[in-house]
Amino acid sequence: MDIRIYEQMLQEGFSAQRERRAMNFTPICSRERVPMSPKDFWKLYEALNLGEIDYQWPSLSYNSHSSIAIIDWMSSGVHEPLAATFIEQFGVAKAFLSPANRKQLAIVGAQEVGSFQGSYQSSSKEPDALFVYPPPNGPISYTCAVEVGFSERYEDLVEDIRLWIEGARMRMVILINVDEAPRYRCPTYGLQDDEIEDLELPAIRALNTSMVSLEDKTDRFGPLQMHGLTWVNKMNAFLEIWKPDGITGEAKQEGDRKVFVGADYMYELAELDIRFSDLYPIADADGGNQRFPVTWEQLRFVLERGRMQLAVRRCCKMLVELKNRTDAIDDPDYIA
Repeated sequence: MDIRIYEQMLQEGFSAQRERRAMNFTPICSRERVPMSPKDFWKLYEALNLGEIDYQWPSLSYNSHSSIAIIDWMSSGVHEPLAATFIEQFGVAKAFLSPANRKQLAIVGAQEVGSFQGSYQSSSKEPDALFVYPPPNGPISYTCAVEVGFSERYEDLVEDIRLWIEGARMRMVILINVDEAPRYRCPTYGLQDDEIEDLELPAIRALNTSMVSLEDKTDRFGPLQMHGLTWVNKMNAFLEIWKPDGITGEAKQEGDRKVFVGADYMYELAELDIRFSDLYPIADADGGNQRFPVTWEQLRFVLERGRMQLAVRRCCKMLVELKNRTDAIDDPDYIA
Protein backbone atom coordinates (compact mmCIF):
# COMPACT_ATOMS: atom_id res chain seq x y z
CA MET A 1 0.00 0.00 0.00
CA ASP A 2 1.24 3.48 -0.88
CA ILE A 3 0.52 5.39 2.33
CA ARG A 4 1.55 8.64 0.61
CA ILE A 5 -1.98 8.78 -0.80
CA TYR A 6 -3.48 8.82 2.71
CA GLU A 7 -0.78 11.18 3.96
CA GLN A 8 -1.76 13.68 1.26
CA MET A 9 -5.49 13.21 1.92
CA LEU A 10 -5.07 13.74 5.66
CA GLN A 11 -2.86 16.78 5.20
CA GLU A 12 -5.53 18.26 2.93
CA GLY A 13 -8.10 17.39 5.59
CA PHE A 14 -6.15 19.32 8.25
CA SER A 15 -5.90 22.36 5.95
CA ALA A 16 -9.62 22.20 5.18
CA GLN A 17 -10.35 21.98 8.90
CA ARG A 18 -8.76 25.38 9.50
CA GLU A 19 -10.78 26.90 6.65
CA ARG A 20 -14.03 25.43 7.99
CA ARG A 21 -13.33 26.76 11.47
CA ALA A 22 -12.93 30.24 9.99
CA MET A 23 -16.37 29.82 8.39
CA ASN A 24 -17.89 28.41 11.60
CA PHE A 25 -18.90 25.33 9.60
CA THR A 26 -18.51 21.64 10.31
CA PRO A 27 -19.43 19.04 7.64
CA ILE A 28 -20.73 15.54 8.17
CA CYS A 29 -18.50 12.77 9.44
CA SER A 30 -17.04 10.21 7.10
CA ARG A 31 -15.40 7.22 8.78
CA GLU A 32 -13.12 5.09 6.68
CA ARG A 33 -11.58 1.74 7.68
CA VAL A 34 -8.41 0.97 5.73
CA PRO A 35 -6.38 -2.32 5.83
CA MET A 36 -2.85 -1.33 6.85
CA SER A 37 0.16 -3.00 8.47
CA PRO A 38 1.38 -1.69 11.86
CA LYS A 39 4.58 -0.51 10.17
CA ASP A 40 2.65 1.52 7.58
CA PHE A 41 0.28 2.96 10.18
CA TRP A 42 3.03 4.26 12.46
CA LYS A 43 4.94 5.55 9.44
CA LEU A 44 1.82 7.53 8.50
CA TYR A 45 1.34 8.65 12.12
CA GLU A 46 4.89 10.02 12.28
CA ALA A 47 4.70 11.63 8.83
CA LEU A 48 1.65 13.60 9.98
CA ASN A 49 3.39 14.55 13.24
CA LEU A 50 0.35 13.42 15.23
CA GLY A 51 2.39 12.72 18.34
CA GLU A 52 3.17 16.44 18.72
CA ILE A 53 0.24 18.23 17.06
CA ASP A 54 -3.22 17.64 18.50
CA TYR A 55 -5.71 17.74 15.64
CA GLN A 56 -9.26 16.94 16.67
CA TRP A 57 -10.26 16.20 13.08
CA PRO A 58 -9.38 14.27 11.07
CA SER A 59 -8.45 11.70 13.71
CA LEU A 60 -6.52 8.50 13.16
CA SER A 61 -6.67 5.24 15.14
CA TYR A 62 -5.49 1.69 14.60
CA ASN A 63 -6.39 -1.89 15.55
CA SER A 64 -3.26 -4.04 15.23
CA HIS A 65 -5.22 -7.26 15.85
CA SER A 66 -7.27 -6.76 12.66
CA SER A 67 -4.65 -4.54 10.92
CA ILE A 68 -7.24 -1.84 10.26
CA ALA A 69 -6.62 1.92 10.35
CA ILE A 70 -9.68 4.03 11.15
CA ILE A 71 -9.89 7.58 9.79
CA ASP A 72 -12.60 9.88 11.14
CA TRP A 73 -12.65 12.80 8.74
CA MET A 74 -15.02 15.04 10.66
CA SER A 75 -17.67 15.12 13.38
CA SER A 76 -21.28 14.22 12.57
CA GLY A 77 -22.87 16.05 15.48
CA VAL A 78 -24.32 12.69 16.59
CA HIS A 79 -21.32 11.08 18.34
CA GLU A 80 -20.31 13.86 20.72
CA PRO A 81 -23.72 14.81 22.22
CA LEU A 82 -24.59 11.19 23.04
CA ALA A 83 -21.19 10.60 24.67
CA ALA A 84 -21.42 13.98 26.45
CA THR A 85 -24.63 12.80 28.14
CA PHE A 86 -22.58 10.26 30.10
CA ILE A 87 -19.94 12.88 30.92
CA GLU A 88 -22.55 15.33 32.22
CA GLN A 89 -24.40 12.77 34.31
CA PHE A 90 -21.14 11.46 35.76
CA GLY A 91 -20.73 14.85 37.47
CA VAL A 92 -24.25 14.53 38.94
CA ALA A 93 -23.72 10.99 40.23
CA LYS A 94 -20.30 11.75 41.77
CA ALA A 95 -22.03 13.83 44.45
CA PHE A 96 -23.25 10.59 46.06
CA LEU A 97 -19.75 9.11 46.43
CA SER A 98 -17.44 9.41 49.40
CA PRO A 99 -15.12 12.47 49.25
CA ALA A 100 -12.05 10.26 48.70
CA ASN A 101 -13.58 8.46 45.73
CA ARG A 102 -14.94 11.71 44.33
CA LYS A 103 -11.36 12.91 43.91
CA GLN A 104 -10.14 9.63 42.46
CA LEU A 105 -12.62 9.03 39.65
CA ALA A 106 -12.84 10.81 36.34
CA ILE A 107 -14.45 10.64 32.91
CA VAL A 108 -13.00 12.40 29.87
CA GLY A 109 -14.02 12.99 26.28
CA ALA A 110 -12.09 11.65 23.31
CA GLN A 111 -8.60 10.80 24.52
CA GLU A 112 -6.05 8.68 22.73
CA VAL A 113 -5.17 5.36 24.37
CA GLY A 114 -2.06 3.47 23.34
CA SER A 115 -1.50 0.99 26.18
CA PHE A 116 -2.83 -2.25 24.67
CA GLN A 117 -1.76 -5.86 25.22
CA GLY A 118 -1.26 -9.05 23.24
CA SER A 119 -2.07 -8.90 19.54
CA TYR A 120 -3.49 -5.39 20.13
CA GLN A 121 -0.22 -3.93 21.46
CA SER A 122 0.48 -1.79 18.36
CA SER A 123 -3.02 -0.27 18.46
CA SER A 124 -4.05 3.33 19.07
CA LYS A 125 -7.67 4.41 19.64
CA GLU A 126 -9.86 7.25 20.89
CA PRO A 127 -13.25 6.34 22.36
CA ASP A 128 -16.08 8.87 22.46
CA ALA A 129 -15.81 8.95 26.27
CA LEU A 130 -13.44 7.25 28.69
CA PHE A 131 -13.77 6.40 32.40
CA VAL A 132 -10.44 6.82 34.20
CA TYR A 133 -9.33 5.50 37.59
CA PRO A 134 -5.98 6.77 38.90
CA PRO A 135 -5.33 4.67 42.05
CA PRO A 136 -3.21 6.26 44.83
CA ASN A 137 -0.16 4.06 44.24
CA GLY A 138 -0.28 2.86 40.67
CA PRO A 139 -0.63 3.77 36.99
CA ILE A 140 -3.79 5.30 35.55
CA SER A 141 -6.34 2.64 34.68
CA TYR A 142 -8.94 2.98 31.92
CA THR A 143 -12.02 1.14 33.13
CA CYS A 144 -14.81 1.77 30.61
CA ALA A 145 -15.21 3.20 27.11
CA VAL A 146 -18.29 4.72 25.51
CA GLU A 147 -18.40 4.05 21.76
CA VAL A 148 -21.00 5.72 19.54
CA GLY A 149 -21.47 4.29 16.07
CA PHE A 150 -23.31 6.14 13.31
CA SER A 151 -24.36 4.17 10.22
CA GLU A 152 -21.45 1.75 10.66
CA ARG A 153 -21.29 -2.01 10.22
CA TYR A 154 -22.13 -3.70 13.50
CA GLU A 155 -19.25 -6.14 12.98
CA ASP A 156 -16.80 -3.20 12.90
CA LEU A 157 -18.20 -1.82 16.14
CA VAL A 158 -17.84 -5.23 17.82
CA GLU A 159 -14.20 -5.27 16.71
CA ASP A 160 -13.75 -1.92 18.48
CA ILE A 161 -15.33 -3.40 21.61
CA ARG A 162 -12.91 -6.34 21.54
CA LEU A 163 -10.02 -3.89 21.26
CA TRP A 164 -11.09 -2.22 24.51
CA ILE A 165 -11.99 -5.33 26.51
CA GLU A 166 -9.41 -7.84 25.27
CA GLY A 167 -6.65 -5.38 24.37
CA ALA A 168 -7.00 -2.79 27.16
CA ARG A 169 -8.57 -5.05 29.84
CA MET A 170 -11.50 -2.70 30.42
CA ARG A 171 -14.29 -3.62 32.83
CA MET A 172 -17.06 -2.48 30.47
CA VAL A 173 -17.87 -0.96 27.09
CA ILE A 174 -21.09 0.97 26.49
CA LEU A 175 -22.05 0.83 22.82
CA ILE A 176 -24.62 3.22 21.35
CA ASN A 177 -25.37 2.54 17.71
CA VAL A 178 -27.37 4.95 15.55
CA ASP A 179 -28.47 3.78 12.12
CA GLU A 180 -29.91 5.91 9.32
CA ALA A 181 -32.06 4.18 6.74
CA PRO A 182 -31.92 4.48 3.84
CA ARG A 183 -28.28 5.56 3.81
CA TYR A 184 -27.92 9.27 3.20
CA ARG A 185 -27.44 10.66 -0.30
CA CYS A 186 -27.37 14.41 -0.85
CA PRO A 187 -30.85 15.41 -2.11
CA THR A 188 -29.31 17.58 -4.85
CA TYR A 189 -27.33 14.64 -6.26
CA GLY A 190 -27.70 14.56 -10.05
CA LEU A 191 -28.82 18.20 -10.34
CA GLN A 192 -26.86 20.71 -12.36
CA ASP A 193 -25.42 23.68 -10.48
CA ASP A 194 -27.91 26.10 -12.07
CA GLU A 195 -30.77 23.79 -11.01
CA ILE A 196 -29.49 23.88 -7.42
CA GLU A 197 -29.30 27.68 -7.53
CA ASP A 198 -32.90 27.77 -8.77
CA LEU A 199 -33.95 26.10 -5.48
CA GLU A 200 -33.12 29.43 -3.78
CA LEU A 201 -31.69 27.85 -0.65
CA PRO A 202 -30.61 30.29 2.10
CA ALA A 203 -27.08 31.62 2.34
CA ILE A 204 -24.66 29.38 4.24
CA ARG A 205 -24.45 31.66 7.29
CA ALA A 206 -28.24 32.04 7.43
CA LEU A 207 -28.93 28.31 7.81
CA ASN A 208 -30.15 27.21 11.25
CA THR A 209 -32.17 24.44 12.89
CA SER A 210 -35.37 26.52 12.95
CA MET A 211 -35.60 25.84 9.19
CA VAL A 212 -35.66 22.06 9.76
CA SER A 213 -38.95 20.17 10.16
CA LEU A 214 -40.22 16.61 10.33
CA GLU A 215 -41.66 15.17 7.14
CA ASP A 216 -44.24 13.41 9.32
CA LYS A 217 -44.87 15.18 12.61
CA THR A 218 -46.13 11.95 14.20
CA ASP A 219 -42.73 10.25 13.65
CA ARG A 220 -40.29 11.85 16.08
CA PHE A 221 -37.23 10.27 14.44
CA GLY A 222 -38.48 10.20 10.86
CA PRO A 223 -37.02 12.07 7.86
CA LEU A 224 -36.06 15.73 8.34
CA GLN A 225 -36.67 18.29 5.59
CA MET A 226 -35.48 21.79 4.86
CA HIS A 227 -36.85 23.84 1.96
CA GLY A 228 -38.65 20.77 0.60
CA LEU A 229 -35.53 18.56 0.50
CA THR A 230 -34.77 15.61 2.80
CA TRP A 231 -31.41 16.04 4.58
CA VAL A 232 -31.73 13.34 7.26
CA ASN A 233 -33.47 9.98 6.90
CA LYS A 234 -35.28 7.94 9.51
CA MET A 235 -33.08 6.78 12.40
CA ASN A 236 -33.03 3.87 14.83
CA ALA A 237 -30.79 3.56 17.88
CA PHE A 238 -29.89 0.93 20.44
CA LEU A 239 -27.57 0.51 23.40
CA GLU A 240 -25.57 -2.58 24.41
CA ILE A 241 -23.40 -3.29 27.45
CA TRP A 242 -20.32 -5.47 26.96
CA LYS A 243 -18.05 -6.94 29.64
CA PRO A 244 -15.21 -9.49 29.73
CA ASP A 245 -16.26 -13.12 30.11
CA GLY A 246 -15.50 -14.27 33.66
CA ILE A 247 -13.53 -17.31 32.42
CA THR A 248 -12.01 -16.48 29.04
CA GLY A 249 -11.72 -12.70 29.37
CA GLU A 250 -13.19 -12.34 25.88
CA ALA A 251 -15.70 -9.59 25.11
CA LYS A 252 -19.25 -10.72 25.81
CA GLN A 253 -22.54 -8.84 25.53
CA GLU A 254 -24.35 -8.57 28.85
CA GLY A 255 -28.14 -8.65 28.79
CA ASP A 256 -30.37 -7.76 25.89
CA ARG A 257 -29.95 -5.04 23.30
CA LYS A 258 -31.93 -1.95 24.40
CA VAL A 259 -33.68 -0.31 21.43
CA PHE A 260 -34.48 3.24 22.58
CA VAL A 261 -35.29 4.68 19.13
CA GLY A 262 -37.05 2.52 16.54
CA ALA A 263 -40.33 0.98 15.52
CA ASP A 264 -40.96 -0.34 19.02
CA TYR A 265 -39.08 2.23 21.10
CA MET A 266 -42.25 3.45 22.84
CA TYR A 267 -42.44 0.35 25.01
CA GLU A 268 -41.16 0.91 28.52
CA LEU A 269 -37.49 0.05 28.89
CA ALA A 270 -36.08 -0.95 32.23
CA GLU A 271 -33.90 1.69 33.86
CA LEU A 272 -30.33 1.72 32.56
CA ASP A 273 -28.63 -0.28 35.31
CA ILE A 274 -25.00 0.87 35.36
CA ARG A 275 -23.47 1.30 38.80
CA PHE A 276 -20.21 2.86 39.90
CA SER A 277 -18.99 -0.55 41.07
CA ASP A 278 -19.28 -1.70 37.42
CA LEU A 279 -16.87 1.04 36.40
CA TYR A 280 -14.49 1.35 39.35
CA PRO A 281 -13.33 -0.82 42.27
CA ILE A 282 -15.59 0.88 44.85
CA ALA A 283 -17.33 -0.78 47.81
CA ASP A 284 -21.11 -0.34 48.09
CA ALA A 285 -20.61 1.49 51.40
CA ASP A 286 -18.55 4.14 49.56
CA GLY A 287 -21.16 4.66 46.85
CA GLY A 288 -20.39 1.73 44.56
CA ASN A 289 -24.08 0.79 44.42
CA GLN A 290 -24.99 4.26 43.13
CA ARG A 291 -26.66 4.07 39.72
CA PHE A 292 -25.56 6.16 36.80
CA PRO A 293 -28.48 8.60 36.18
CA VAL A 294 -28.65 8.43 32.39
CA THR A 295 -32.23 8.01 31.17
CA TRP A 296 -33.54 6.79 27.85
CA GLU A 297 -35.42 10.05 27.32
CA GLN A 298 -32.18 12.02 27.79
CA LEU A 299 -30.55 9.99 25.02
CA ARG A 300 -33.59 10.45 22.76
CA PHE A 301 -33.62 14.21 23.34
CA VAL A 302 -29.90 14.53 22.58
CA LEU A 303 -30.25 12.46 19.39
CA GLU A 304 -33.29 14.50 18.35
CA ARG A 305 -31.31 17.73 18.70
CA GLY A 306 -28.25 16.22 16.97
CA ARG A 307 -30.38 15.20 13.97
CA MET A 308 -31.50 18.80 13.48
CA GLN A 309 -27.89 19.99 13.54
CA LEU A 310 -26.91 17.22 11.14
CA ALA A 311 -29.51 18.40 8.61
CA VAL A 312 -28.08 21.92 8.70
CA ARG A 313 -24.51 20.65 8.40
CA ARG A 314 -25.32 18.50 5.39
CA CYS A 315 -26.99 21.41 3.63
CA CYS A 316 -23.98 23.61 4.51
CA LYS A 317 -21.62 21.04 3.05
CA MET A 318 -23.52 20.95 -0.22
CA LEU A 319 -23.62 24.76 -0.47
CA VAL A 320 -19.91 25.09 0.27
CA GLU A 321 -19.08 22.56 -2.46
CA LEU A 322 -21.38 24.42 -4.86
CA LYS A 323 -19.67 27.72 -4.03
CA ASN A 324 -16.23 26.19 -4.51
CA ARG A 325 -17.21 24.84 -7.93
CA THR A 326 -18.71 28.18 -8.96
CA ASP A 327 -15.64 30.10 -7.79
CA ALA A 328 -13.38 27.70 -9.70
CA ILE A 329 -15.35 28.16 -12.92
CA ASP A 330 -15.16 31.95 -12.54
CA ASP A 331 -11.39 31.66 -12.12
CA PRO A 332 -9.73 32.56 -15.48
CA ASP A 333 -7.09 29.84 -14.85
CA TYR A 334 -9.76 27.14 -14.34
CA ILE A 335 -9.60 24.28 -16.85
CA ALA A 336 -12.73 22.07 -17.04
